[in-house]
Amino acid sequence: MRVSVLGSGSSGNATYVAVPGTAVLVDLGFGVRSIERRLRQAGLDDQPISAVLLTHGHSDHTKGVAAFANKHGLTVYMNQATRDETPELQHIDKWKCFDTGSTFSVGNFNVRAFQVPHDSADPVGFRFSADGLKGAVATDLGQLTPGVIKNLSNC
Repeated sequence: MRVSVLGSGSSGNATYVAVPGTAVLVDLGFGVRSIERRLRQAGLDDQPISAVLLTHGHSDHTKGVAAFANKHGLTVYMNQATRDETPELQHIDKWKCFDTGSTFSVGNFNVRAFQVPHDSADPVGFRFSADGLKGAVATDLGQLTPGVIKNLSNC
């Protein structure tokens, strides 16, 4: 499993997570040209992105999602509260809602969306598993709750 932080901060956030056959972006707070450049510079442009998963609706996590997903025909996964909170997300052509606490599949990944403490509507982190490997992405944590600790354990 490969995890690469492409940017983290108030000017934008995006994390690349991949296993053979499936690559996803967790959040996309950069414009299309910027994220494509970041992927190239990190040497991550050899495997097409399969989907974008959103942790929450703040603009530093969602700024480029609609344009990038629509350009590349990607599905964006988010919970309903995130979709409702962010007007830009209404312009995404392909999207799927998940329930916080649920597990769903994206390509070769099984993904669990778990609750995290943050000042947005229903923010989540993601726990990934594929071929016996486990990893997790959790951003903007104000504190480590028992649920967060549980989901980060054994990654």
